[in-house]
Amino acid sequence: MVAVKKKAAPRKKPPVTAEPPTPKALNAFLGAAAPVWPEIVAAMKARFAPFDIEWRPWKELEFGCFCNLVRKGRRLISLLPKPGEIEVTIGLGERAYGLALESALPAKFKKLAREAKVYPEGRFIRFAAAASDIPHLVTLVECKLAPK
Repeated sequence: MVAVKKKAAPRKKPPVTAEPPTPKALNAFLGAAAPVWPEIVAAMKARFAPFDIEWRPWKELEFGCFCNLVRKGRRLISLLPKPGEIEVTIGLGERAYGLALESALPAKFKKLAREAKVYPEGRFIRFAAAASDIPHLVTLVECKLAPK
């Protein structure tokens, strides 16, 4: 009789995290966009707290890492530091996408949503954030988190 080995269940790898950068290093890299970063985090905290701030390494970024704001295991937004700007990425499922199109968002954001590439996880909207975009970013996250 041949013994059959059971396959071990695949192990979940722990998430790869990066050390958070110092505020001084982040501000120096962002340049003129530096004041927008804490404004985004404060607006998200005011509306969606509590959430975790997770830094992830990414070799393709000049800065070497990016930031996810995560609430209950769900990514709200990603903030990618780029020279002189902050790129925001938000993923919207089909329901959230429909809510965003029906909302009072400016045409700029609805156009970004319509033109976003569709993945199995949803549509990922990307844009360089300015202080004036923060209320609209909050609206997009509200669409994402709207109860079914």
